[in-house]
Amino acid sequence: AADVGALPDTTVIPKTAADVGALPADTKIPTKVGELTNDKNYISASEAPVTSVNYRTGTVQLTAADVGALSNTTKIYSENEIRNIVKGTKFKDIYSATTNPVVLSINGQSGNVTLDLPKGEKGDVGDSTYDLYYKNEISAGRSPLSLEKWLEAQKGQDGEDGKDGHGLDFDAVGNSLADRAQYDNEPQGFKFAYTVSDQSSGKSTVYIYSKISDESGAWSSALVIEFFGVASGGGSENININEPLTIPGRSVNAAYLMLTMDIPNGCISAISTVSDGGEEEFLPLFSDYGIQRISRKGNKFTLYYGENCPSFASGRIYLSQLVSNQKITGDAVNGGTISEKMYYGYAVDGLTSSVTQMNSVILDTALQNGTMTEFDVAAKEASIAVPEGAFLVVLVPETRWSVQKFNGINGWTTFYGEDYGGANGDIVNIGSRKYRVYGEFKDSKTTITIKITYTGV
Repeated sequence: AADVGALPDTTVIPKTAADVGALPADTKIPTKVGELTNDKNYISASEAPVTSVNYRTGTVQLTAADVGALSNTTKIYSENEIRNIVKGTKFKDIYSATTNPVVLSINGQSGNVTLDLPKGEKGDVGDSTYDLYYKNEISAGRSPLSLEKWLEAQKGQDGEDGKDGHGLDFDAVGNSLADRAQYDNEPQGFKFAYTVSDQSSGKSTVYIYSKISDESGAWSSALVIEFFGVASGGGSENININEPLTIPGRSVNAAYLMLTMDIPNGCISAISTVSDGGEEEFLPLFSDYGIQRISRKGNKFTLYYGENCPSFASGRIYLSQLVSNQKITGDAVNGGTISEKMYYGYAVDGLTSSVTQMNSVILDTALQNGTMTEFDVAAKEASIAVPEGAFLVVLVPETRWSVQKFNGINGWTTFYGEDYGGANGDIVNIGSRKYRVYGEFKDSKTTITIKITYTGV
């Protein structure tokens, strides 16, 4: 067997599947997945969570339109671009060639949308022309003019004198209005007058009419002039020239002047102040710097002082009724009070060398910037945080108050003097009012406690 490569005669030939490690002939081979043991918990088709996509099975490919998404060519607008769209500057960019808007709605609205945008807050009151001039001069290192001199500098050249006016003349005089008819056909500009006199009171009233065109009977309304002459049964002593009435002076806090006088046919035409030397200066009417308003009830007049009206020792009231048949007298008394104010804090703009440079413009600027505080007069202690390079400033009325600073240990002391840009009660003018200024320059950031004390003098 070896010569021919065969098995030896003693070789045992396997006769069964077991002899060769094979499955028995009757072993069943599974032909279905269901015949296997599902030890990994695979799911069946009926158990699958997704059976189709957009009603499609098999290998499914979806487009943006299939799932309601924007296409790849859709432009996405930034927040700033949307703002511009709302403003109306880019409406042409939000429509395609088919006029379908990319933006489908705004604030839940579609179509032509109008947005009701909220209004902004009201801005601060701007500076006056003089305030702007003052700040510009300070920033340029120049000394600004006072308000009075600045106003004077704004005046232009005097204009040409006007033509002479017409005097009080008439072309014809009658005894009554009925006499006017005979002049109905006179030319335009013709004047007719008549007078009605009351002998008991001495009052005469003149009525003057003018032709307003050449048309017959085209007369103007009457110009009426009243004047007083001699009363019946009297002499020239019944004619009185009304002189100005003397009124008491005004203290800085007086709010109004009450005046009682009998002046049936006139009103107050002017008010003046009188200095100790006799010089008169007329107060502006309907102004915060003079008389703000005048009211009248019967024979009682009330003159309301403006907040910036100066105090004065005495004054005079001029009447529009220049003559009367009796002397006009009046009793006047000041009343009410305008509450005084105090100020403390710090100022930067406008002060260059000393707190004594304080004025109403610098104060108003500091109040607007929030670096100064205004309050009614009262004894007070306050701590003020002052930045580097600023002036600590305290303003109190001219009389009855003083100010000190805490010495840092256990007491109160005065402020540094003029060598440090300071002051201890120097008089300064804030508008038309006089104040005492206290304070000093601070070359480093610090907090100062001040005390305002009532002195009574």
